[in-house]
Amino acid sequence: MSMLVKEPGKYIHGGCGTVITSEPRPGYLIGERTECGLNKRLCGGCTESDPSVASLIPTYEELERAIRWADDLISEATEKYKLAKVVDTVRVVPVVLSKGQRSRCTAWFSDPKEHAFGWQSRDGEVFQEIAFCAEDLQRSASDLVATVIHEKVHKWCSALELRDCSRKGRHNKIFKRFAEYLGLDVGVAIDSYGFGYTNPSEELAARIEEEFRPDITKMNLHRTVRPGVAKKKKEHSWRCSDKCAAIYTRTENKPFGGTCDHCGEEYAREL
Repeated sequence: MSMLVKEPGKYIHGGCGTVITSEPRPGYLIGERTECGLNKRLCGGCTESDPSVASLIPTYEELERAIRWADDLISEATEKYKLAKVVDTVRVVPVVLSKGQRSRCTAWFSDPKEHAFGWQSRDGEVFQEIAFCAEDLQRSASDLVATVIHEKVHKWCSALELRDCSRKGRHNKIFKRFAEYLGLDVGVAIDSYGFGYTNPSEELAARIEEEFRPDITKMNLHRTVRPGVAKKKKEHSWRCSDKCAAIYTRTENKPFGGTCDHCGEEYAREL
């Protein structure tokens, strides 16, 4: 039994009858049949998939969709605030990586012209990178999309040739201004991360749910680290409220406290 039955202008999956109006993805041949008989990645309509693989493909698809939606937000903000228009011709590669020693990062942007990491095709095309931390993919859909938007701010500023961040990761006022253009709430610059602590504003969170409509079922996997195996964190986190991002300190003896200028709540150490 063939996996796909071709009819004029369409393909019909032999397993579930789903109609595919476009050509199958590259690498999947018409008539090819997997051991399990069905291939969800090819069709999208089957309830069965390869039982031996827990695929990250749906995660990448949703991240890529969020990146394209952030492009729409940038175009909208450019018109609304009468900003300089730029044609960003450098494509970006989204990847899911371990956060490693980046204990407070949930993602990062890398331009090979400025940073250590980038990508290149076999024919020499150079790409930027947006890396998402595998350990933090369990967060809410709104937070994950807001992280995409945060990293797209870096790419936007890079295209405008604006330095929004120091080489050591301190986010400056340029980053803050452009992040707010896209609807992010930016925390007060308290430590070496500067204005890097962001959250979706109420308006942006509503737009994420109503316009982007994230499919959290595609973000079903996240990386775990077994307790006692990984190195103990040297940083200590402090939080004022659920509305703001955590603040980190690196030493036990360094005093920290006070009231958050953003929400008005007092900071307390997270255990």
